[in-house]
Amino acid sequence: MKKIIAILLFCGLTTFVQAQSDLTKQDKQTIQAFVSVLKSWDVDKIANLISYDFNNIEAGGKKLKIKDKEAFKKNADKILTKKRGAAIVNAKLSDWERIGAKGFSLQTDQVTIWSDEDGKKIVSIF
Repeated sequence: MKKIIAILLFCGLTTFVQAQSDLTKQDKQTIQAFVSVLKSWDVDKIANLISYDFNNIEAGGKKLKIKDKEAFKKNADKILTKKRGAAIVNAKLSDWERIGAKGFSLQTDQVTIWSDEDGKKIVSIF
């Protein structure tokens, strides 16, 4: 009986961990689009991939409240610093992970990014 419980527990945990990290097709498309426009530094296109209100950004130790695309474009170089940009561009797709129904994220020493639940927009960069 203990073996059966252990096997069921192991299978359940394995499924849970896999569900936590598998990116959806939409996630992959958003990530690839974000990285592509970041490489070309097309601020208008980057701004289209951001969800507003963008409230919890820390740039240079300062919290910024980004309410709309114009505010994002004005502060893009503060939000997406060279270090953050390099960390995003150099990240492998396998470095990104789905966090259940909460969207996807990338977490490195240089940057943390979160998406919306649908994986269509970036909601946070810090």
